[in-house]
Amino acid sequence: MYCEELVVDRASQRVAYCLQFGGITVKTGLKKRVRCFYLLFIIITLITFAGCSSGGGGNETDQTTGSGALSIEVRGNDWLIASGDETPSQIDGTEFGPTLETGSETHTFTLYNKTAAAISINSVELSGDASFTTDASEITLAPGDESDIKVVFTPIEANQKVNATVTLEITGGNYIFAMQGTTRAIWNNRKASKEDQQKWGRVQFDPETVVRSNAAEQDLKEIAEIAAGVWRDFVLMDTDTFSERVEPDLVRFSEQWGTWTVGLDNIIENIEFEWTSWDRPVAPIISNNLTIEDFELRVDGNGAIATYALDLTFGARWYGEERGRVFQAFSKSNGGWKLAVQHDTWGVTNLEEGTTGHSFDYVYPVIDMDRAKAFYGNFLGEPEISTSLRTTWRLGRPRFHLDTGKLAGFVKRRNGLPNGYAIIYTTDDISAERARLESLGVDIGTEVLTDWGPDPYFVAMDPVGNPFVWMQRVSQHDPAGDAPGLTIENPDNSIPADLFSEIESLFTDWAGADAESIGARMSADGVWWDTYSWVQGRRSDSVEASLKTMFEDGSHNRIFDTTPSGLDIDLVASSPNLRSVGAFTIVTLELDITGRGVHAFNEQASAVLSWQKDGQEWELIHVFIGIADISTDMALAIDYTGYPVDNLSAAKNFYTDTMLFGNPYSDSAWFGWWYEDIIGNHGVFGIFRTNQERDGMPRPGETSGYASFWVESAQEAFDILESLGADFPVIWAINSVSGIDYVPGYTQIYTVDSEGNGMLFSEYPGD
Repeated sequence: MYCEELVVDRASQRVAYCLQFGGITVKTGLKKRVRCFYLLFIIITLITFAGCSSGGGGNETDQTTGSGALSIEVRGNDWLIASGDETPSQIDGTEFGPTLETGSETHTFTLYNKTAAAISINSVELSGDASFTTDASEITLAPGDESDIKVVFTPIEANQKVNATVTLEITGGNYIFAMQGTTRAIWNNRKASKEDQQKWGRVQFDPETVVRSNAAEQDLKEIAEIAAGVWRDFVLMDTDTFSERVEPDLVRFSEQWGTWTVGLDNIIENIEFEWTSWDRPVAPIISNNLTIEDFELRVDGNGAIATYALDLTFGARWYGEERGRVFQAFSKSNGGWKLAVQHDTWGVTNLEEGTTGHSFDYVYPVIDMDRAKAFYGNFLGEPEISTSLRTTWRLGRPRFHLDTGKLAGFVKRRNGLPNGYAIIYTTDDISAERARLESLGVDIGTEVLTDWGPDPYFVAMDPVGNPFVWMQRVSQHDPAGDAPGLTIENPDNSIPADLFSEIESLFTDWAGADAESIGARMSADGVWWDTYSWVQGRRSDSVEASLKTMFEDGSHNRIFDTTPSGLDIDLVASSPNLRSVGAFTIVTLELDITGRGVHAFNEQASAVLSWQKDGQEWELIHVFIGIADISTDMALAIDYTGYPVDNLSAAKNFYTDTMLFGNPYSDSAWFGWWYEDIIGNHGVFGIFRTNQERDGMPRPGETSGYASFWVESAQEAFDILESLGADFPVIWAINSVSGIDYVPGYTQIYTVDSEGNGMLFSEYPGD
């Protein structure tokens, strides 16, 4: 007997099994905890005529160490724990922690009697470190019955990793499995409660989140442990354990790094860089808590592919929430399952009811564009696009612009002070938005204008008079435009000719905005995930609908201009990497996409495509496309921005309730809203308390905001600024030290650019 398919339906809490006995197939849909008991009669009848071995969850195997002992099953968090399991697992609860040194943690394990006779468990013994205790003792299980035992982990010392063994003494043999606990110190700071800290370092993965799987239960658990484990290794900054879970030639793309990386040493170097973007108040741990949802697993031979959503809550000082989508491919050898390919995209958000979210760009006024471009080029590199009137850099999700315009008279530079302003994007009709804000008493500074390109906008003021631009992005169609430019590189013919032809056709359809043809290419249950639309398609009809949303509606700040032949872009796909995992062929590509229309842009992206051969034909199983979310120059991203206000509470209410940004996070005299809309949350729109007499801000009716650029090294930025002769003034609402200012949790530099605009650089050492 073997389990051919396992499908978990979260809504009904039922498990469907396909069991095969010789040439007979039996399908069932039974409650998980009683499924085997109800199948018992069928099984006993059939095994009378032939020996039968079990798979698909291990539900009929003898899990004890003694010969002839009665069979039980132990589960933690509803995952099977096999007897003799010496590897503690976070997903089944045999791994505790990281647990606070003054706290404790209780995990529950459920024992099932899977036989037709009563079972006596004579004792439950814990050996090993004294941090583990249990009050469980003798247990008698009637046929089909179950019972819980609880194990408590109470740390004795901080920053320790300790082990224990559970032994269930059963007549005829013992059931034994290992446990491990990790302890850590408390961060003595009011910004994070003990309850919040207790969640740090956790990756939660309930088997009920498995929505599709054709794997035997033991394979499912092993792969799930790796999928969750690499994230837990990341937040525990444990590269040694990470290395044990992955292939040495692992291929990995993370939007936080922004490029495909091959090979374990290179990947670990990049991971160590990625740690710098997170709060790390108590080493070695990042203040993250992750939950895996919508886990889908497809296994074929010695290869497997998983896709899932990853919910993230983060921050010790700066709290936030985010949602990612992950693609992982696994290979199986004598050493078990290993991670071979990973692609993760971030910023998928579910907006709060009654909010619209927000995306924004930030603008600094300039006098001399060439001079300003040269100054910022030291930190931002080459601009994405540049004219005599405007120069643009893409830094994370927000873009940073230099502009020579006067913004209808609201730009009035004050040397040494912040002079910037935000462009906040809306997908709603701009005239209706202007009327809505005006009806709420917002000070509207202009009519709807179209003198700044094709996108209509108006200027409005927040409660203290900070001007901001409210703009609607409108896709433009060029009826005489050329067809998309497309180049797919295949050096050394590393991709077979027939597969290369399929890839060329796929990207031709994508650049041609041909959603119908793309949908027809997908397998019956294929998955399409595309950062450009933040929508997911399954099966041809769903993929087609998802792509039409992207091509026709766009997003808050990424709308493709079009021609009669499709998107008005040039696309170059390069650096192909082909991997075989079991029956799957995985192709990864780097993408360079240039917008040629009115909304000119240039950005780097990634693609991972999984295929299977169906006879002589290639079948497309998965497509994941992500955008490189970080600059490779000194300034990695726009970290946050700030508007000065004298009444923090009133301004907070305005942006939360009137602008519909949702609830902010708070810091000292500060509120911040993560960049958040249908395409994600990177960068912060913030407001901070100032005193006009002391700080020279706020200045009603005048632009007076600043942007802070995230850098790896504040010292390196400071050295360049000094060489350029930059000033380092002190504005008490922003900084307290001239030059490098060490603040709890980060290091900052307040300086003045070549045009007299105040600006910031920030480094995050993690403490």
